[in-house]
Parts: sequence; C-alpha cells; structure tokens
Amino acid sequence: MPSGRIATPAVLHLNKKQAAKMMDVSAPTFGRILQSGDPPPVDHDGTIPSDKFGQWLINYGRKKTVGGDGDDRDAIDPAYERARKDKVQADKAEFELEVKRGIYLDRNVVEQAGIDMAMRIRARMMRLGAATAPLVVGETTLSAVQSVIDEQIRDAMSELSELWMGESDGNGD
Repeated sequence: MPSGRIATPAVLHLNKKQAAKMMDVSAPTFGRILQSGDPPPVDHDGTIPSDKFGQWLINYGRKKTVGGDGDDRDAIDPAYERARKDKVQADKAEFELEVKRGIYLDRNVVEQAGIDMAMRIRARMMRLGAATAPLVVGETTLSAVQSVIDEQIRDAMSELSELWMGESDGNGD
C-alpha cells in the first residue's frame, strides 16, 4: 500500500569528461574551469550532480555572454558595439564596390532576363512540332523519325544557347 510520500527522482551524476562534453570544451579546459573562482558543484566523490550542474551551466553561460554576474541581460559593451558597427560599415562598402565592379546584378534585371529566356524557350518549343512534322512525313522507319526530331531539338537548343550567350556578352537585343 502506498505510503503517501512522493518519490524523489534520483539525481544523475556526471563525471568530468561528461561535463566537459556537455559544455563543448576539452578536458584540460574543464579542469581550468574547476580551478576558477566559480567552479561547478562537485560532490565529495568527484562527480558532478546533473541538476546543480545544469543550473550552474545556465549562470555560467550568462556570465560568459554578458561579461558580468549574469543578472544584467541588457549590458552593452561599447567596444564590441563599435567594432560590430565598423564591420557592418566595412561590409557595406565592400558590397557597394562589388556592385560597381559588376559582381552583383540588380535582382529585377536578373528576373527579367529569366522571364525573357523562359518565354523564348516556350515559343521555340511550341514551334518545334509544326516545324518537324513536314520533315518526318516521308520517313518510314522509327529510327529515321527519331533522327529528324533529335536534329530539330538540337537545332532549337543551339539557337537558344547562342541567343542566351550573345545576351550575356552584351551583344543581344
């Protein structure tokens, strides 16, 4: 018969290697963390209770990212923010230079070129049946018909390729 007591879950204990792996650090680095002013909780047998380690890890992460005691989540590091701003400005200047050099193209230009090419492909493919039909009327074997159709497809693709390459060189419409 139940005693009415709530069973407490057993606390798992980690060894130092497991704790280091959870922190994504090497064993020597974890050893230095253990020697630091704010080490994780370690039991008398050298193992680390997972529940206390989890809470310590949360606080350790806050301290590491904020650079303080973990309570000031809105802390701003002026040097970091200045460096971040300088990097954004440098990236912007580099991008603008690459645009001037022609490394990047305007999205609208690229989209329009894609639409134009798709329309040309569609129009050429739609004409393929009418252009090929008269050529296969006299053919009596399947291989001869296939040969004529293959030749017409190659011609159409070659024509479209020449048009596309001519435009990309700046020689098109």
